[in-house]
Amino acid sequence: ADKAARQTAALEGKRQLVEQFLDNYQLTPEEVAVLQAGRVGPEFFAALSRVRAIHEHCRGLLRSQHQRAGLELMDAMAAHQEAAYEHLCRWVQAECRGLGEHDAPEVDPTLTSAVAALRGRPVLFKYCAEEVAGARHGALFQRFIVALTRGGPGGLPRPIEIHAHDPRRYVADMLAWVHQALCGEREFIVAVFGEGSQPREGSDGGSKQPPAAAGAAAAGAGGSGSGDVLGPAAL
Repeated sequence: ADKAARQTAALEGKRQLVEQFLDNYQLTPEEVAVLQAGRVGPEFFAALSRVRAIHEHCRGLLRSQHQRAGLELMDAMAAHQEAAYEHLCRWVQAECRGLGEHDAPEVDPTLTSAVAALRGRPVLFKYCAEEVAGARHGALFQRFIVALTRGGPGGLPRPIEIHAHDPRRYVADMLAWVHQALCGEREFIVAVFGEGSQPREGSDGGSKQPPAAAGAAAAGAGGSGSGDVLGPAAL
């Protein structure tokens, strides 16, 4: 009876060790399915966070006698991670293309979470920032042309060009429009990228995101647009 009890206790201990190992180093079938399905949402972000955690846990195995297992698990998690980030980048880019269709688009919290997750991949994050900048630049430029030549709905406010005979008033009206537009663009950029641009912990290579990254995106949406905006003024 004592021997059977000891064997049972030993088996129970092994079972607990296996469960602990699986909890620390394996994705559940549900998490794998969520990552492969690619539907971006809370479950996707939770699975991605789990992949990152397992990848970090594997570093402990590399410092032990289980280096081979650690390397194999790290490779598997890296494959899941890269596929998830690439899908996330494509999803963010597709969402951002639609932002140029609206003057004052509302930012979906899921988009904000996706952009925050991509901070761990500076190259992919840069692609998304450029997509946002391009979309907003086009929208801002079109809005300026309308304000310059047609004015607001029903002709109010009146077109800026109506004061073209008065250079000081003409330039002042254009600059006032640009100032107002850029205030709105800054609010939009903050909603997408967050206030400031500090990198997430655990970003690859230890590279730091420049503090002005969000500002650069805003400049792409508005600042470079200002160069085009002021172009028609000289005509």
